[in-house]
Amino acid sequence: MVKLPLPEVLEKSFTRTVWDLRKAEWKKLEQELDAFNWAALRNGTAEESLLYFLEVLWNALIKYIPRKDIVSRKSTHPWLNDRCRKALVQKNNAQGTGRFEAESLNCIKILGEERAAYIQKIKEKLQNLRRHSKQWWQLNRELLRKKASMSSIPTLRDESGWLTDAKTKADTFARTFSEKAELPAEVVDTPFFGSPDSQLDDFIVFGSRANKELVKKIDEHKATVSILNSRRLFTRVVGQLFESDTSHF
Repeated sequence: MVKLPLPEVLEKSFTRTVWDLRKAEWKKLEQELDAFNWAALRNGTAEESLLYFLEVLWNALIKYIPRKDIVSRKSTHPWLNDRCRKALVQKNNAQGTGRFEAESLNCIKILGEERAAYIQKIKEKLQNLRRHSKQWWQLNRELLRKKASMSSIPTLRDESGWLTDAKTKADTFARTFSEKAELPAEVVDTPFFGSPDSQLDDFIVFGSRANKELVKKIDEHKATVSILNSRRLFTRVVGQLFESDTSHF
């Protein structure tokens, strides 16, 4: 008897609640945010103003943007769909009968067709992605016949170029963390510090125009905005707030 080592099929599914942006009532949302009296942001500390702002914004978002639950699946063999599973079950049920050879050949044929269709779909998707983005590298990994990882560190980049193997990634992380832990040399460049004209202990001032420019620079393909769990939502709604009435921010 010959034993062949075959990779184990691993699959994990999880449920996420996401914004249904296609059904969002953007006009009504923008009108309500424009008409809201933001004067309360001038009262209290910076933390209190932030919590107040997030509460008002959250209530407006859940009012005009519906949400839905989606089931995401991640598998080491992502081309295994219902058609493949049905063929596998039929082959296993035919074991020990005269239909086993025919069902085995049919199963191999179906698995090959679905894998080829999946690879073609990946290639078409790659053409619309920006080169060297996180998703671009992830899909290239699959095209290079490497199994889809259940979890992995994305490709990194430093002054020497792209880092793809585990050792160089780990060395880069170690070097970066070590550099961040080093204290700069103590230098007295100003012998006298004068008293500021105005000092705010509980609030850091950011100009409204500077805030607006920072929002414009957010790259939806790279930046990870934890607030509201949506980069598109952040750039559209918060950008609208800065454009509509910057005197409050």
